[in-house]
Amino acid sequence: MTNCARTIIFKDMNFFSSKTAAERYAKGRPNVQAAAIRTFKEFAKVTQPFKRCLDVGCGTGLSSVAVAEICDSVIGVDISEGMLAHATKHPKIQYQKSDAENLPFEDKTFDLITVGLAMHWFDQPAFLKEAERVLMLGGWLVIYNNEFTHKMKDVPKFTDWFSNSYLKRYPNPPRKNELAFNEKLAGDGFEFHGKGEFTNDIPMTQEQFVSYLTTQSNVIAKVEQGSERIEDVKKWLSDSTQEFFEKIKSGTLLFRGGIWYLRKSTK
Repeated sequence: MTNCARTIIFKDMNFFSSKTAAERYAKGRPNVQAAAIRTFKEFAKVTQPFKRCLDVGCGTGLSSVAVAEICDSVIGVDISEGMLAHATKHPKIQYQKSDAENLPFEDKTFDLITVGLAMHWFDQPAFLKEAERVLMLGGWLVIYNNEFTHKMKDVPKFTDWFSNSYLKRYPNPPRKNELAFNEKLAGDGFEFHGKGEFTNDIPMTQEQFVSYLTTQSNVIAKVEQGSERIEDVKKWLSDSTQEFFEKIKSGTLLFRGGIWYLRKSTK
């Protein structure tokens, strides 16, 4: 999830609903959403702002702030009250609690819906049905994701550490493929207009990188289940990544994203 986080249940645990996880998310997540919105703006040749936009799975609001650059008014929704409590304030944005599959809005309310870093947690057919209902005819549905590639620029051995140390200690919880969205799920209600990829090279200090890792569901699963204390997680992360930051103030971490463009059919 999503900058934009989405509450999920795994072994009776809501990953992003706890207060402490939300606090770490608000402090530690890098801004990867702006690149996705720029990619959409270029693809759709957006020259005028959209009137009313809905950002689903908004988490702490990074995705809502990004889409506000091309919208007059944005409503960000998320199922996690903890995330919404830390959502970034913005004059164009209102936040409210809602799950993705039961949106509390009238039919044909929005001319743009975005889903950033959250679609892999949704019941996708149920969400798409709701998105079609609340979109105006011809309205856009933009779905994007972004993932850490496990690479640090010019530091090859970092990838080995991430794959063979970090992921073994903190494995990925079950989820759908983060960069996969089957456009065939859209059915007759949407016209599929294409897909693309984008990249983000994000400089981070060691402190920022450790903070980012504590926002991942891998770590949250361990901490919120009580398997490890967050203080111990941070110490292990700091100790085991020290070598990568010894000679540099910050390292460039490589992220990549996938983006899908759909429009509600006018037929």
